[in-house]
Amino acid sequence: MTTTTRPSATTAIPKPTFEPVTIDTHLATYGLREFDDARAHRRWMRRKIGPEIADTIDQNAEAFSDHHILEAQERLYAALTRPGVFGPASSSRFGAVRASAEVVLPYLPVTGAMLDLGCGPGHLTLWYARQSPSATNTGCDREPAFICVATSDATCLGIENVTYVVADLTTGIPHLAIRTHRQHPIGRRCSCRFRHRPIQRRRQPAL
Repeated sequence: MTTTTRPSATTAIPKPTFEPVTIDTHLATYGLREFDDARAHRRWMRRKIGPEIADTIDQNAEAFSDHHILEAQERLYAALTRPGVFGPASSSRFGAVRASAEVVLPYLPVTGAMLDLGCGPGHLTLWYARQSPSATNTGCDREPAFICVATSDATCLGIENVTYVVADLTTGIPHLAIRTHRQHPIGRRCSCRFRHRPIQRRRQPAL
């Protein structure tokens, strides 16, 4: 039986460290860069990942967003999880990612457990783990390719207090005593009201 490991999406792995780092430094590890001009970002991204992959991302993102074509979503995720692609492609949201991290930072537990719902490739989950080395952090996402990349990056960075699991939030989430941080369906993150008990799905009212 042959096991294939997907290469890490991280472009430049620094020496493993549990020293708290700024969110900008952490995101730079993944190739994210801040831009004030969208056109400048587009030119830079196409140089970094190539016009063919950039076009694939644009076409399938539009097809899934506008028409909810599941095959387009699969092709989009396949492109985004190729080594060195996610960072440049996500740099248009650098400010939003930073803002999300800064909002959550004051609420990170010193010890205990935290669950990041809809963690994607795990960039923020890893940053939370680096800020709270004595806490246990779990990231979950329904896309196996993202979880594979996130797990590989955690191993490469030597961060051991984080675990990633595949979970579809429409059917349930891991039953853990956690503090929660979720992602909205539109892709923007927000901090939730913390719950120190397993999260149950709310029953739908009878029609």
